[in-house]
Amino acid sequence: MEEHAQAARGEALPQHLLAEALDHFLEGSSLKKGAIKGYRFNARIIVRLLGHHSLHEINRRVLANFVATRKRTGVADVTIRRDLAVLSSVFTMAICWGWADTSPVTAFSKKTLKLGRPRTRFLARDELTLPPVCPRS
Repeated sequence: MEEHAQAARGEALPQHLLAEALDHFLEGSSLKKGAIKGYRFNARIIVRLLGHHSLHEINRRVLANFVATRKRTGVADVTIRRDLAVLSSVFTMAICWGWADTSPVTAFSKKTLKLGRPRTRFLARDELTLPPVCPRS
């Protein structure tokens, strides 16, 4: 409430670090355990590279540097896309919390990052249901 009152008075809003936003996101998230585990893995890398930035400092240039750093270390494009998806989720929540105005991830072009190969999934026996056999007339 105080932050909204400060904004209404034209005072500067407190600056939240990306690391703080990631922690807040992961602690308050209603995601499944497996998804949280994946997000935590990506969050460690993101915090190491971008955690010292406030949410308002992160823009397309910062994201481009992040992608270039990840590519230089040999990380696959699919993993970088996953990192950006985590960042996008965090910024979406940060907007809801009033910590950020917009998400720089939505303005960042991902055209240079290749998509992963589609997965081939095979059905288990219990998932396979055959159509009923019709008696011959």
